[in-house]
Amino acid sequence: MVDFSNYPFPTYIPNKLIAWIFLALVFLSLIFWCIQSIQNHCHPIRLTILVFFSHLTIFTELLLRATLNITVINSRIVYIIMTVLYTIGQRSIIVANFTCLLQFSQQKFRCIFLGVSASILLSDILMTPAGLLAFQSNKINLSFLFRQLSTSIICLITILFYFLWFWMKIISNMSYEFILLLLISSFNCIIIVFFLLIMSIPKYYILINDDEEWFYFFQILPIVLTLIAWSMLHPKRSLQNRNQLNIDKESDEITISYSF
Repeated sequence: MVDFSNYPFPTYIPNKLIAWIFLALVFLSLIFWCIQSIQNHCHPIRLTILVFFSHLTIFTELLLRATLNITVINSRIVYIIMTVLYTIGQRSIIVANFTCLLQFSQQKFRCIFLGVSASILLSDILMTPAGLLAFQSNKINLSFLFRQLSTSIICLITILFYFLWFWMKIISNMSYEFILLLLISSFNCIIIVFFLLIMSIPKYYILINDDEEWFYFFQILPIVLTLIAWSMLHPKRSLQNRNQLNIDKESDEITISYSF
């Protein structure tokens, strides 16, 4: 028999030191992202905004986790706020991954992006009753059902990303840095969504919520590494057409040969 007496709140005491460490990493990544984005005139604008919001929401979630005591964190309002902040940060990265593909795609593929955005919105809508019903002891099973439906949609979307990436046949046009960025970002998203899918099973949700290490290893660490990767491989440097880079390189070589 699974004990839901503390559902949906975690039973562990948050480790503030670890929260501050991750908070510092996200803050440095945010500063680095903003500086490079300003230098690049916030181009491309959609990617810049998505990754900025992901930084900002994850930073805020960690700030609450690092500063508030366990009693406040386990209050209904703060729990919902922290959950929403993390969800926005994670979803923003998923949308950013698909946005990257649009930078190299033809117009006909843009309808797929709209479908992905609509699916993510549907997933968020399903999470709303999951969160509200979680506080009603007689409707916990229904809460988990909505949670499973929502997480399954996000899981399918993250897997769809790879099929879409190869189907569009745009890898040859991407720089090696940009391919590395997308691999890191998409793989970490898969780690998170599969972990959340496991958490949508009642007995595993309770088990995972007993130990904070699960949260940091499979939710915070992947998204923090992703944000750092976005800052280190900023589109300012990585979002370039490989064919154009080769043309520019050959042009430079010809210019040098003529100068001699």
